[in-house]
Amino acid sequence: GSIQIHWVSGEDWDRLPGGLDGGLSQFSLPAPRGTDTYGYGDPAQHYTYAETPPLVWNLPLDAAFHSTNPHGWPRLSLNCYGLDGLGREVPLGSGGVALPTTRGRHLLRVPTYRPVHSSQYGAWIGWLTGKLPEFHDPCFAAKAANRDVTRVEATGSVLVQVDVLHRGMEQAGYAVG
Repeated sequence: GSIQIHWVSGEDWDRLPGGLDGGLSQFSLPAPRGTDTYGYGDPAQHYTYAETPPLVWNLPLDAAFHSTNPHGWPRLSLNCYGLDGLGREVPLGSGGVALPTTRGRHLLRVPTYRPVHSSQYGAWIGWLTGKLPEFHDPCFAAKAANRDVTRVEATGSVLVQVDVLHRGMEQAGYAVG
């Protein structure tokens, strides 16, 4: 599968030049069961999977934000895509998470979900044509508006490693850890 990433922040926040607004990863496929190694061929690092093997996307992104207040703290929006049984690219799930407020390296688990069809007939037609429901706004999962009226199903989670650096927060009167 592949993953699409976008930054979402409030109106008081500005993106500083030099970073990317988002990104799209390469398409990754899981290794066959029992053959994956994170040790790059080291037999001591082999392990078998109890469930679906993980996908690994190495997608470094850099973003810098500026604001005069913490309202609308930046969030990360994720959209995951994969192949169905017929080899068509379909949406697997979307998720959003607020960036940590403390500096340092953080490992975030982002729950993912996708919209469901409003009828069984629509679900059948969607499967047949490969057109599964998808949010029109790629940043929808990271926003609060209208999420409470959207029918969704849980699809898993994505682990994201982020490094947070603050500059000038103490001078503005904020206590950061």
